[in-house]
Amino acid sequence: MHSSSINLQGDEEQEALYDFSHKYLEKATEQHKGVIETAWQHHLHSGGSRLRAKISLCLGKKADINPATNYPLAATVEVLHQASLLLDDLQEGDLYRRGKTSVWNEFGEATAINLALALIAKSYLYINEIEDTYHPLTMLLQKHISETISKTVAGQQEDLQGVERNISYPEYEQVAREKSGPLFALPFKLIMTLLNENTYHMKKCDDIASIFGVAYQLADDLNDRKQKKSSLNGIGVLLKNNCSEAVAKERALEVVRQTILDGKELFKDLPTYTKPAFLIFQSHLTHLVERKKHV
Repeated sequence: MHSSSINLQGDEEQEALYDFSHKYLEKATEQHKGVIETAWQHHLHSGGSRLRAKISLCLGKKADINPATNYPLAATVEVLHQASLLLDDLQEGDLYRRGKTSVWNEFGEATAINLALALIAKSYLYINEIEDTYHPLTMLLQKHISETISKTVAGQQEDLQGVERNISYPEYEQVAREKSGPLFALPFKLIMTLLNENTYHMKKCDDIASIFGVAYQLADDLNDRKQKKSSLNGIGVLLKNNCSEAVAKERALEVVRQTILDGKELFKDLPTYTKPAFLIFQSHLTHLVERKKHV
């Protein structure tokens, strides 16, 4: 995997992510061979932050989950995210992803859809690889995966329809929660399920992931110069709601900054092993904001 995809701080974390990527992500579609495998390698090597995998790996490590279980859980989260990106590119007509041709553009729409389906199927198969100790929890883990997929699909559909409805900014935030939040909550839910955490902590993770989902989406939109007509962009929504461009960008930045500042307060009621995962997210948001200053 390209080193640009691996940016965890610390040699130990970087080595763990590289090991995980080699053992799991690189081999996610090896049973398919042919064009599906070629398309996956093309997509995988286009880069990306691997943010969700980093969060998941960090959670598992801090919760003392053995890599034999932690790696498959992190792979579950990451391949679901990658499947969502493949479908996003197709539905929104994006010809390129991070400077490389998107899968549907390079290999055709049918291949992009089939690759996404293969990755979704693989996410369930990864659950079967966890240690025997946790096998009684398999059905509950798969339930969390199914719910995450369902919520993400609903959020994506709202995103696509929101473009046509000229939605308000509060409506945009709700769409961002539904589209981005579930996949950020999933690694917390999977690890917490293994540890038999209570329903309060599970619900708290949903709430926090929704808030961070909005901040992440806005930070991403700030760095998206294309202002695509085929999908929602927070800056574009604010502009349509009678904000100047300068005001729209500053409002978006303020939401992201405030989320970063509020992070410790949001996580204070959660188990201590969740805190380092938050710091990864906080660092990523900070990086997006800092990058915007130089754009």
